[in-house]
Amino acid sequence: MRTVIVRVVQLALVALLAISGYRLVNDSVDAQTYHKAAMVSLDVHEETVLGPTGIGKLTLGMSAAEATATGEAGVEPNWSKHTTSTCFVTSSGKNSLHFARDHGLAVITAAPKVKTPEGIGAGATVAEVAAAYPTLNHPEAGTPEQQAQSTGYLAAKAPGNPKANYVFLFTVAGHAKPDKVQLVMLALADQEKQCNDAA
Repeated sequence: MRTVIVRVVQLALVALLAISGYRLVNDSVDAQTYHKAAMVSLDVHEETVLGPTGIGKLTLGMSAAEATATGEAGVEPNWSKHTTSTCFVTSSGKNSLHFARDHGLAVITAAPKVKTPEGIGAGATVAEVAAAYPTLNHPEAGTPEQQAQSTGYLAAKAPGNPKANYVFLFTVAGHAKPDKVQLVMLALADQEKQCNDAA
């Protein structure tokens, strides 16, 4: 009798393990499928244009919830309630999205292959930036070359959107390459420096 009970318990355990294993594999496949689907939707901007209002369906000023609703970003809508930071950064493909506490999507840092409508992207020279944007934001700081050397960036109004600036960074994380653009950003001009000082 005892042997029968032990056998029944063993069979029950084997069945339980089999069901758990099936669910684990199924959940894992579902998670992988979801992850791949998310990656596909988030990678659509790898080689596209950073326009004067945004990129793809993402536009400057939209809330975290609005950005998530586009399907091109995943942002915790209530992020500002869980931190004292004025800026939350997430990604959309290889682009970085910066949400300001009081201004929504305030800055988009473009992926390396993304360019502005004027053809400026990572690798552009100071001369190319100045030719594409002849009216830079800080003429008092000298020539474009002097600005790039002293501040590490050049900024210009985004043509077609007076509320935004293109910011071309030549110095990133202390690494200076004053002759080549390292990152291109689109930033709300009036965001009280919550996400970006360069404007």
